[in-house]
Amino acid sequence: MLTILTKPLSKYKVLKEQDAKTQLGHLSEELVKKLSQLQHQEGYKQIVLLGVGNSVAAGWSAVNNNVNPLVNKLDEFILPYAEQYDLDIAIRSYTLASHNANDKIYELLLQDPSQDTIRERFEQSFDEWKECFANTAFENYVDKEEAMKFYPGGAQKFSDNFGENELTLTFFNGCSGLMLEKLSSILENPNLQNITTIMTKNGRRELYSEEVKYLTLIRDYILSQSKHSYLTIGNFPYFNTPAGIIVNPIICEFNKHISSVTDHERTDFYDGMNLSFFQDYNGNLKIDNHPTVEEQYSSLVGYVNHVISEIDKPKVYKK
Repeated sequence: MLTILTKPLSKYKVLKEQDAKTQLGHLSEELVKKLSQLQHQEGYKQIVLLGVGNSVAAGWSAVNNNVNPLVNKLDEFILPYAEQYDLDIAIRSYTLASHNANDKIYELLLQDPSQDTIRERFEQSFDEWKECFANTAFENYVDKEEAMKFYPGGAQKFSDNFGENELTLTFFNGCSGLMLEKLSSILENPNLQNITTIMTKNGRRELYSEEVKYLTLIRDYILSQSKHSYLTIGNFPYFNTPAGIIVNPIICEFNKHISSVTDHERTDFYDGMNLSFFQDYNGNLKIDNHPTVEEQYSSLVGYVNHVISEIDKPKVYKK
């Protein structure tokens, strides 16, 4: 039996965008200091922060032009301090904005894509979303020309981010592709089959097992790239909306399965992403199954705090 939950379960509250950015400014200086000390003590040539995953990791939004990938949103806070504290750091993302269940993300990583390839695929997803959901509650209001100014590119392939003298910290956000497809299908077509998949234990078990199966493969693949590769797996976003009364118990159940994959060396779980789902856009009800920019920056506040706490542990991130 599912327990009815009336609040999002993330321990990190959603902040106003400017408040989150102010906190990130202070926290990023502390993070850079600690990473610089770690780099020089352990003899790492470079620290790499990677974002991997689905549209959450891709920083997708249907109402805000700032579609810079989630981890790359840290650029403006971390990079100004890097030179000051003599830190060699790179921040890159390898994500799928659409068609992004975990099996597809795993296939993407095996292809060893470059950042330019990721950018091209994001642009394709953008066009598909615009065309598919025009004049519906899912419509994309983002200006493509403005949005693509944010999106990074580069020749660096996924495998280029790992090496004997690199410390690579990957933040993975995924596991929601199949579930969100089902939730969306219920809203579009609330038939018995769609509802049964979500609301029955056996139906959800099929979704969980498929996503967790490929999450395990993703984990093993990322960690196999280097003995200095570490992975943080993010939660399936909790609904920061009245709809959470119904949906959050299911999400809580799913996150228990996701967190079980982090019971592994060099892997941990970060439980800090929320999702509004329903938004008011210029007086119109807008459905966006992605975190708002405020929710993204708020999640990054918790993530930076998480990395700082991991650095302080005796054996984590050390050679």
